[in-house]
Amino acid sequence: MVGTPSVGEAALMQSVLLPAGRGRCFWQPEQQEELRTRDFLFPVRPQRCLKMVRYSLDPENPTKSCKARGSNLRVHFKNTRETAQAIKGMHIRKANKYLRDVVVKRQCVPFRRYNGGVGRCAQAKQFDWTQGRWPKKSAEFLLHMLKNAESNAELKGLDVDSLVIEHIQVNKAPKM
Repeated sequence: MVGTPSVGEAALMQSVLLPAGRGRCFWQPEQQEELRTRDFLFPVRPQRCLKMVRYSLDPENPTKSCKARGSNLRVHFKNTRETAQAIKGMHIRKANKYLRDVVVKRQCVPFRRYNGGVGRCAQAKQFDWTQGRWPKKSAEFLLHMLKNAESNAELKGLDVDSLVIEHIQVNKAPKM
């Protein structure tokens, strides 16, 4: 019987112990019988067979879009969120130039949501805002992400100059 387990088999799967150092997904009952006869070192929760990476938004036309992703990056969440919102909707070349300007303090990032204690700067006037900063590390991380997205687009055969940042999302990393 191959496929998704029924209710009785799912309860059986939760009690299956996997050998040390082998993290595999077993859905076939005959392989579970084989597992019961082996010597086991420690219990392991059953693993689910899922896709490798999950994105929060799937593009409408995957052939004409590219994606990039970073996980558990050592960068401040609030600064990165504000920087990401500043480049949302920009062409990729314009976003690259903007982030390079942020690193050398030629343009600021307007802080709209997480703006407690953020000072005012004249460069924020171009965004019709008063508060802004120059989060260097966040800008550098986003530059690397844009570079990764560019190379993914080239690999797919897309025109890099016509790419627009349609969706960008920043989540908090888990606390250690």
